[in-house]
Amino acid sequence: MKIAICDDNDIFLKELKEELEKFFRDMDVLILEYHSGEELLEAYQKTEIHVIILDIEMGGIDGLKTAGHIRKENTSIPIILLTSHRELALQGYEVNAFRFLVKPVSPQKLQETLKEVQKQVFGKERIMVSVDGVDYYIPENDILYLKSENVYVMTVTESRSYLVRKTLKEQLKELGSPFWFQVHRSYIINLNHAVSFDGKAVTMRGNDRIPVSKTRREAFQKTIMQFFRNKH
Repeated sequence: MKIAICDDNDIFLKELKEELEKFFRDMDVLILEYHSGEELLEAYQKTEIHVIILDIEMGGIDGLKTAGHIRKENTSIPIILLTSHRELALQGYEVNAFRFLVKPVSPQKLQETLKEVQKQVFGKERIMVSVDGVDYYIPENDILYLKSENVYVMTVTESRSYLVRKTLKEQLKELGSPFWFQVHRSYIINLNHAVSFDGKAVTMRGNDRIPVSKTRREAFQKTIMQFFRNKH
């Protein structure tokens, strides 16, 4: 995915790029920097861009006019408008802005906006796990299962595992996709990665066997049959 950021303030542009790189750390995302509306419009004709973050107040072609030109060619690309003046944000409705962020931009507001953008662009949910001070944003469908280990949760993907201080109940609240099932008090599995079920345990992609508690076996069998029936 390519994200274009456009602002005539070099310092802000650098800070914004750093925040984006931090958020999209483990994703295939390229951040493209532009310093004027003219520069962005010229690049837009030559480069495939998936998301635009654009300052309203710039010299030359301002952000609203730039967004207007882009909207004539692309009605769906997410355009996030930045402004130092809240009253200018109202004009963004004319170009169907995805979001408005008031400068100085709050890191929390930026992250919330980026999460909404990635849902639209990627078409799938992601969860954040923090390990040793590093935040990782993992597509939910990449996760095989979650395992409770006392006050920690092990998030297991095919490539690696992440151990975070959190309860399984807390993690379950953060999951936005419908393909999760708690098969045991200590395990939540991703139904997309279930390979087989022998009545006592479910084998996941990668051959990990996850126990299914007696009280959940009947419900699990019905759920997974319905899940795969709906997929096909």
